[in-house]
Amino acid sequence: MAFQARPTAGSPNFPADNRHNPSVSSFDDGHNEGNQLMTWESQHPETRSKDGPTEHAQHLRPGIHQGPADAADQVNLVGGKEANKNHGIWNTSLAMAGLLLLGLAIGIGHHFCYNYLHGAPVARYSQAWILRVATGAAFTVKVVFAVAVGIALSQVTWFTLRRKYFKIGSIDKIFALQTDLLSFLSRDLLAAPVILVMAAVTWLFGAITILAPSTLSVTFTTESSVNPCVVPVFGTRSPSSLTVWQAGPGGSRTPYGGPSPLLSKITSKTIAGDGPTHFASPCGRNCSYSTSFHGPALTCSEQPFEIARDVLGKDATPDNRNGATFTYYTSVADEDILWVLFGLRQHFNELPTVLACQTRNTTYNVNVTFEDGIPAFSASTGNLTQANPVDWGRQFSFASWANSEINATTRWALDMVAVRDSLYNSLVGAISMRLDEQNAFESNTSVTSTNLIDMTVNETGSTFRFNQDLNTGIPELMKNVTLSVMSENDPSTSVDCMSSETVLVYHYAPLWLLVSYFVGFGLSACCVGLGFYTLKANGVPADKSFSQILVTTRNPALDEISQGHCLGSDQAQRLKKYQVRFGELKSLGEHDKEDDGGSGHTAFGLEGQVIPIRKGKIPSHITRNPYGHGNGVRDFLSNVSRFKIIESTLREGEQFANAFFDTQKKIEIARALDEFGVDYIELTNPCASEQSRLDCEAICKLGLNAKILTHIRCHMDDARIAVATGVDGVDVMIGTSSLMQQHSHGKDIEYIKKTAIEVINFVKSQGIEVRFSTEDSFRSDLVDLLSIYSAVDQVGVNRVGVADTIGCASPRQVYELIRVLRGVVSCDIETHFHNDAGCAIANAYCALEAGATHIDTSVLGIGERNGITPLGGLMARMVATHPEYVKSRYRLDKLKDLEDLVAEAVEINIPFNNYITGFCAFTHKAGIHAKAILNDPSTYEIINPADFGMTRYVHFASRLTGWNAIRSRAQQLNISLTDMQYKECTAKIKALADIRPIAIDDADSIIRAYYRNIQSGEESPLISLTAEEAAQFMVKDKDLGEVVGI
Repeated sequence: MAFQARPTAGSPNFPADNRHNPSVSSFDDGHNEGNQLMTWESQHPETRSKDGPTEHAQHLRPGIHQGPADAADQVNLVGGKEANKNHGIWNTSLAMAGLLLLGLAIGIGHHFCYNYLHGAPVARYSQAWILRVATGAAFTVKVVFAVAVGIALSQVTWFTLRRKYFKIGSIDKIFALQTDLLSFLSRDLLAAPVILVMAAVTWLFGAITILAPSTLSVTFTTESSVNPCVVPVFGTRSPSSLTVWQAGPGGSRTPYGGPSPLLSKITSKTIAGDGPTHFASPCGRNCSYSTSFHGPALTCSEQPFEIARDVLGKDATPDNRNGATFTYYTSVADEDILWVLFGLRQHFNELPTVLACQTRNTTYNVNVTFEDGIPAFSASTGNLTQANPVDWGRQFSFASWANSEINATTRWALDMVAVRDSLYNSLVGAISMRLDEQNAFESNTSVTSTNLIDMTVNETGSTFRFNQDLNTGIPELMKNVTLSVMSENDPSTSVDCMSSETVLVYHYAPLWLLVSYFVGFGLSACCVGLGFYTLKANGVPADKSFSQILVTTRNPALDEISQGHCLGSDQAQRLKKYQVRFGELKSLGEHDKEDDGGSGHTAFGLEGQVIPIRKGKIPSHITRNPYGHGNGVRDFLSNVSRFKIIESTLREGEQFANAFFDTQKKIEIARALDEFGVDYIELTNPCASEQSRLDCEAICKLGLNAKILTHIRCHMDDARIAVATGVDGVDVMIGTSSLMQQHSHGKDIEYIKKTAIEVINFVKSQGIEVRFSTEDSFRSDLVDLLSIYSAVDQVGVNRVGVADTIGCASPRQVYELIRVLRGVVSCDIETHFHNDAGCAIANAYCALEAGATHIDTSVLGIGERNGITPLGGLMARMVATHPEYVKSRYRLDKLKDLEDLVAEAVEINIPFNNYITGFCAFTHKAGIHAKAILNDPSTYEIINPADFGMTRYVHFASRLTGWNAIRSRAQQLNISLTDMQYKECTAKIKALADIRPIAIDDADSIIRAYYRNIQSGEESPLISLTAEEAAQFMVKDKDLGEVVGI
């Protein structure tokens, strides 16, 4: 990228005349008297605003042509008057607070809405709409909190950017934190932890939209009601349902002949199952009721074996076989008592356990609960020890009952007997089971199908175990059979049934809704609090709008480093490495310190280019036009009053076509330069030749006041030789433009940077000054250029150099580059300008304006091609700008001798129009000029020739002369005349000058002859003329009486 001049926002486009010191007028040609310098507004009326300064003036650099109307705009972050600023602060504060309270109000409303829906049937309110409204509320709260925090984050962001330098790439990440999660991966942002946390909070608000709506769910609940219903109970069946009739004595029938097949089936099904048999619910699929009735219950007690043997006889005798044997034997010796003998014996002498079980009439209290139509029974019985035994079965077997009426009591009694007998019949029998190797098994009882016993029989071995104690297990079977009989009965008894219905209802668990909303509110409140604080600290509301980005990037330094880049440019990645900070741009001079009481243009700036923003004060340097009358150019300058000269006649000058300096001539020139007062004398690279090295050593030994430098390539070999000569400093140089890299040394930027640092560190280690300069700076890529300068500045170089090697730069380009560089490096800046395009002096001056500290010069400007900035020309420019500094530092009266010495050495003549010492430098010819010069030389002279040991000359021997010039010359010749006589004499001189060229001697002869004629009263010829000239003079002389006031 070539460094090219281009219009940038913040760069003035003043007419050339407007850059002159208004206190000193330009020389006039005699025809333009009364003309006035045109202002920018007069030349460009279209830019004038109705209410204030020109629109163009509002975009000028700090310290350039900004009037009082612009000053107030500079006090604020991005402009705006005090009233507007306060209005904006209040609006922003109210917006943050209002959004915070709005989010809280919506969250509380959401809570009350869900609380209202808690327990409400789903069928009553649409799930879809509730979900839509809840999600919308949560999303709104999330957005409101995020916007409030976003506003606060903007204030904190600008607050942070004012206090720290960040890479441009890091600022990209900061501005993208709310939209790009990957931005959080930037390690550079650890320097801004508050911004990171606040940005993370805006992302965490997304959890609100997940947590809050999900706190309302749908669940099942049971609704209960109590209603009368008809339920079955024990003892309500028909007489023949549970018993059978059988033939009695004499052919009659008795009402009881044993359990009926139906009852036997119920009993078998019950004892084989896990409980009572199921029946249809009388009150719905989910209900419960309680009922009570009288029914049979069984109670068992353990008895001595001898009693059983007495009752049962030989049937109770145990098996006399030895070995592991399980024995079970049940018998009903008496209709009321069931005898159970069982045991596991290892020897035939071991006696079995004996149980005597008797059925009794007791009260059942039954709770039946149906779940999904499946009943569950919970039954309790009365005190069986006090209950009557069920022993009425015998009386029903007599024939006398054949014709008896079967009433409810009889039926109930028959049912109990039938249930008892049915269970007894199922349990009666025997089991004999060998558990040893014989593996024998015999059984004739249904007890094996109950859950009381768990046994396996197979060819390899049999197993046996009781699942529960028979003492409680057998009575449990009786209870289950009784309940099963009840279940099989028809509903006949009315009771209160509690029915329950399962329905879908809304269920609200408020924890996570309240947590999400109140945590969100708390985080938002903290962030908004930071926003209030930083808003007050900033002084104005800030945001990330395009307009604010626009006005805060109006910095020529940023314009320059971004030159050539556009959207999607690959090179733009390099820009992101530059560190910038938001603040007040420094003015152009070092006198603008942070405590000077003013404030300037606020924008992003490079390192060293900005100072903290100072609120509430109008900077003095922008409250007036620095070019206006009475202000003087000094108000605008930077280093024009404290520059230093690096005189390069013995280095750059030696590259002049005619130059050949032997050792003595170099020493003579060096002494003359030192006597003049230059700060540095630069010598040719001692590596150029052996004589160059010897000359360098010789001059270093002269003990001059000026520091001796030598100019070398960026190479360690050159550096070692240069340091050995005894110089006070080394100027290191290497080309950085693409052309130089390709056609000169062939090295890339990284190599250049690495080598430069190596050479600089070496030279510094020798205790002498070191300067690093890029060659062909203005055609180098600016990013590369600043990267190298920044690197060498960090290792402690004394100066960095900018070289316009081919003379292509314009003053505008120079100003912009030096100003950018001034914001990047903290060391001094040296400039070297070639004069191929005639801009060397102007470029040097603009460089000082922009912050350069050292200027390379040569006597008469000699050097490669058209040379570089001439010493005399620079002195002329600088003495006109800051005469006190120049005259106090340099022996200006020695300039003529110094230029004569060098001109003789290189065999050239000093040009007639040479600065200061040229033949015409202080020569005045026009009559009106001569009059003003004679009255006050400063009228047409910006430089006093006496400062340089020179004199002015008024050229009076011409047709343009005036009578004041002739009077001055006559007085020099000790001739005194009246004013009219001076005018008449002047007319004769002008008449002769119209005929032929005249010399000073001709004019002096006319003055003397005219005076003699006045004294003698004669009319002698004033000067010898040819006949033709005399005739022409006579014609001119006739008009003498008409010449007045010339």
